[in-house]
Amino acid sequence: MEETIIVGIPVDKRPGVHAYVTEGGLALGCGLLLGACFRLPALAPVAWVALVPLLVALRRASLGRAVVWGLVAGATLFGILLYWSAIFGGIALVGLVGYTSAWVALFAAGVRFLRRARPGWRVAGTAALFVAIEYVRSWGPYGFPWGILGYSQQPTELTAQFASVAGVFGLSAAVVVVNACLAEIATTGRQERVRVGLRASAGAAATIAVVLAVGFVRTATPLRSPTVPVAGVQPSIDQWAKFDASKADVVMRTMSRLTHRALRSRPALLIWPETVVPVADAGETSFVRAVRRSAARAGADFLYGSFVTLRGGGVSNSAILVTPSGQSSRYGKVHLVPFGEFVPLRPLIGNVGMLTLVGIDQVSAGRPVLLPSSRGPLGVVICFESSDEALVRRIVNEGARLLVVVTNDGWFERTAASEQHFQISAMRAIENGTYVVQVSNNGISGIIDPRGRVLRRTDLWARTVMTGRVALDAEGTPYRAVGSLPLFLLCLGVLVGAALSAKRWQCAGADDKLPVDVASGAENG
Repeated sequence: MEETIIVGIPVDKRPGVHAYVTEGGLALGCGLLLGACFRLPALAPVAWVALVPLLVALRRASLGRAVVWGLVAGATLFGILLYWSAIFGGIALVGLVGYTSAWVALFAAGVRFLRRARPGWRVAGTAALFVAIEYVRSWGPYGFPWGILGYSQQPTELTAQFASVAGVFGLSAAVVVVNACLAEIATTGRQERVRVGLRASAGAAATIAVVLAVGFVRTATPLRSPTVPVAGVQPSIDQWAKFDASKADVVMRTMSRLTHRALRSRPALLIWPETVVPVADAGETSFVRAVRRSAARAGADFLYGSFVTLRGGGVSNSAILVTPSGQSSRYGKVHLVPFGEFVPLRPLIGNVGMLTLVGIDQVSAGRPVLLPSSRGPLGVVICFESSDEALVRRIVNEGARLLVVVTNDGWFERTAASEQHFQISAMRAIENGTYVVQVSNNGISGIIDPRGRVLRRTDLWARTVMTGRVALDAEGTPYRAVGSLPLFLLCLGVLVGAALSAKRWQCAGADDKLPVDVASGAENG
């Protein structure tokens, strides 16, 4: 096996079978651990060590192998996380897993370069690179923020509170810093093990201490008593029945029965899920008008999802609020789902597979608006929009006193996607210090307090009514004040510093070697 030295780090030019098996096994193990963190709430703490195997594997890998191991880890993680996309066809599964895995491969290639930097810069640069990639992957109309590492911590109340300070990306950064510190300990040669190990251990311990300190302070801070009653209708109507005109009467009878049951709880706000009656301008139907009157007699604001035909043409996925006095206002969905609510480059792509269901491209509202309820401004996001942390922050900062997520997760059938979506909504509650009410066609519906604690929760595909109480108030949080952009800019600055450090070490050559040998632990130089 031929070996070269790059700043004291041995790199196999012609690796043997042992190197491939070891590195590949580490990459696979990383993907399995990360996937388990998302799928099994009890394993959320494992995320703090789950990246270590991949980081160790990358310390001796060539650039080509680093990319391959990134793809292996990414495909394993996102195959576990996004398996439900197979519902929309094999092309959707392969495309989505392939796309998200490519970002992990980019991270792996960057880590391979950063290994030339000094240990402190290497740790900071690894975390900065990871978060910068997550931010870019989530940004814009084509962003896909599913699987952001910080979401894995939502089930752990103490650590999740750090999102109120730095957002979900800041939580990712903290997790990666600890992983990178542990990787330094695992890959440092004997000559430097004590010095580097002590510093890396101190860095990991300090990061965890800060995260836990925020958690203890936040969880010990009392919340306003929830006094405003709300009710959500979860009809669990089969996704295809909603689009079958012959079953319209069954759908309406189900909604009518559950709605009257919900109104008996005397809610201040009655909520239907996203487009539960998939008819354009559903507010004009006699059925919805009757429900409006029933809600008004009960003194309840009525929020329901509907497609709305726009005056200038096109259809908007909307949420409409009607107060007891008859005042009506509408929120149009801003962040549309690519290939779900519109097809990019439709003339080129055409209608293939499940794209045949996207008959027309929906229209984005462009900017969010608050809905004036009887109890104060109401913030609403529709389905996938709850994963857009910047959009939700903007809505809350504009004065929303309560955040409502109306969604139709029926497309996901009985997969883990609905649970993942609910976890994302809980993270929005922590970040913005606000109560969140999620109402889904088929579940999961629930009420989440500003600490991310689930106060009410329905079962998946239960035909039921969810009732509970909320407080109409949004706490100030550091995240709400600054958002995620400053963290992203900080990450870019750290990457510049780490890159310069790596370049200096490369130029220093053998006179300034870093004593690392992952395979044997022997000193070099």
